[in-house]
Amino acid sequence: MKTQEMEKDEKGRPLIYKEFFVDVTPASRPAKGKTLCPSVEKEKIEVLRLESINQKLQKKNKMIYAIEKI
Repeated sequence: MKTQEMEKDEKGRPLIYKEFFVDVTPASRPAKGKTLCPSVEKEKIEVLRLESINQKLQKKNKMIYAIEKI
């Protein structure tokens, strides 16, 4: 940030900026990989495992219900 030709009050504080420059050049961003975070991959694997267990339990419940119905 650069300022020039500032007018100041009696206490030395700037009043008016006649020239004001702000550098807004965007910084380069780091390369973004398409891999997921390790924790996300672990969570997906855990969800798949739990879904498999849930499906097996539902099949067992249907079998038990069918046996009890007889």
